[in-house]
Amino acid sequence: MNVDLQKNSLAACYGVLAAFGTEYGNFYFRSNCLNRFVGLGWFNKNYATEVQYDFLSKTTGINGQPLFARFGTDHKLSDKSSLNTRFNFG
Repeated sequence: MNVDLQKNSLAACYGVLAAFGTEYGNFYFRSNCLNRFVGLGWFNKNYATEVQYDFLSKTTGINGQPLFARFGTDHKLSDKSSLNTRFNFG
């Protein structure tokens, strides 16, 4: 939570609900409460994915809807180098 003392108002408020260490990986729900922007995600050691939705429709994403998706990977290769990928949709 972030409070603007000069304007005497709430500047930002975030929430997270998480389930870590399940046999299927780690899950979370996150939100920017004031902007009504939410994300539902999953990750494990090498992969991460998230679906996001803008309830106020301030931004357009997939097919002109306020829906977004992200996917990423992180792999350690045998020669001590890394292979990272990231895809953003919307």
